Amino acid sequence: MTRLNVLACAAALAATAAAHAGITSISNGGIFHASPPSTIGLPNNNQANVVQGFDEVQDLVLASPLSLFSYYTNSFVVLPAGTEISSHMVLFDPAQTASGQADVTFSEPILGIIFEDLPLFNTHGLLGRPGVSYPGTNVNAYGFEATESATLIGIFTLHFEATASNPGDRFRVITFPTPGAASLLALGGLAATRRRR
Repeated sequence: MTRLNVLACAAALAATAAAHAGITSISNGGIFHASPPSTIGLPNNNQANVVQGFDEVQDLVLASPLSLFSYYTNSFVVLPAGTEISSHMVLFDPAQTASGQADVTFSEPILGIIFEDLPLFNTHGLLGRPGVSYPGTNVNAYGFEATESATLIGIFTLHFEATASNPGDRFRVITFPTPGAASLLALGGLAATRRRR
């Protein structure tokens, strides 16, 4: 993304305000769980051949830095302490090997995603939804492999494609209402750590 495009996105982000950061729609018959079942955070529970999603922690002000893949820098970045974010879980967990895709739209601008096994596990405690049971140990192939992708469309929608079996695929989408975060993006103030392969 060029600097001009980043500045344009930042301006749009700064003008956006939402009282609650939520998933507003999942296409292709996807399921949004306003009140997710407690087992949905675990592999091979509440399985479906469509993409599912639910909102996690909302309006969290980070007490310490958080690493994620940012669509605005096309790299892994570290969000500084004090950044306000909300988290959402998107998953595709069919009972047998299958492929699925959906456009997942949010009420707040998307900053980036957490999609690797260990980072997902390490952020369950911080970003997970109370009442949902998440794995107590790191689960291999719980996040993305080579057959998954999540592409940003505009600033509110992700196009997710996956081919999955056991244990399914999950990722966290991080949205944010804070104009200050948009300024960080525009100025390149987020610390890049490494590029996504």
